This record gives sequence, structure tokens and C-alpha cells, in this order.
Amino acid sequence: MIIIIMIEPIFDPNYINLEYIFGKILGLLRVIYNFILSDLSTIIFLTAAVVFIIITIFFWFRVRGIIKEGKKKDQEVIAAEPISTPKKNERWEEVLRHFRSENSSDWRLAIIEADTILDYMMQSLGYQGKNLGERLKQVDRSNFSTIDSAWEAHKVRNRIAHEGISFKLTKEQARRVIGQYESVFREFGYI
Repeated sequence: MIIIIMIEPIFDPNYINLEYIFGKILGLLRVIYNFILSDLSTIIFLTAAVVFIIITIFFWFRVRGIIKEGKKKDQEVIAAEPISTPKKNERWEEVLRHFRSENSSDWRLAIIEADTILDYMMQSLGYQGKNLGERLKQVDRSNFSTIDSAWEAHKVRNRIAHEGISFKLTKEQARRVIGQYESVFREFGYI
């Protein structure tokens, strides 16, 4: 084991002269004080700086108050608004009633009625044409993400209308077609 004996202390209080340190601080404060009082432009600058700081603080508190008032009004408006119920489309409800039937002729009717609703929706969106097919051709795909579903469902409707009873419609096929119409109507908030 090695023992280290220190002959001289690392920190000796004799080296610290507090009177000297305080004298230097006091001298620095006197220079700052004399500089401030002796120069008129400095006095004007400091006064302007103080006024600017006070105005900044005032406006900061005022803006905070305005923001709090706005949030409070927003909360009051939100609280005052009635809770909206989901949009209900009676014609669509009729389509679903026909679809739920066990009779295949009701499924056909549901598809034809859904296509009629789609045609009405397309007209209300401003698409022009003699029939639904012409209106669907005008659609810009970037504005109508379910256009393919609309076309497929419309093609089945055309087969029902033109082939009549000879077109065999299964429940699964009717479910898929009604689902396609539903996705189109939901995209545009129609149901």
C-alpha cells in the first residue's frame, strides 16, 4: 500500500483576496453606472428598450387572452351543437329492404332502385348526359375513387334490365352489387 503525503496544500485560503475581487466588481459597476449616466443617447436607447419590453409583454398577455376567449367560444359552440345523427336516405333504406328479402325478384328491384339513386346522385353532382352510362364516362377518376364499382354495378343492372328473367341473379351476386352501390354512396356522403 502506498501512502501519499502532501507537503503543500492544493488550495490555500491565503491566495484568495476577497477585498481585491469585490473591488474589481465595484469598479466594473462604477464604469457601467458612469457610462449610462454620462451618455444621453444611451439613456434614450435604454428608455426605448424598456418601453419596447413593456409593450411586448402587454401584447403577449393580450394575445394569450384573445386565444383563451376564442377557445372558450369554440367550446361553447361545440357544446351548443346538437349531436348529429347519421344521414338517413329513405330510398336507400327501401333498397336494403328489397335486398333482405328471400325473393330474387326483390333483389333485382333493389339493384334497379340503387342504380336509379346513383343516376340521381350523378345528376345532382352536375354530370350531363342522356343516361347514367354517359354520365359515368365523364367522371375524372381522381375525383371519384369508386368509379369502377359504379361501372360494375351498373353493368349488372343493365343485364337485369335487358336480359330479364333469363339473367340468373344469385344472392351472393346481389350482395356484391349492393355493396358496390353502397361504397359509391358512402364516398359522396349520400348515405
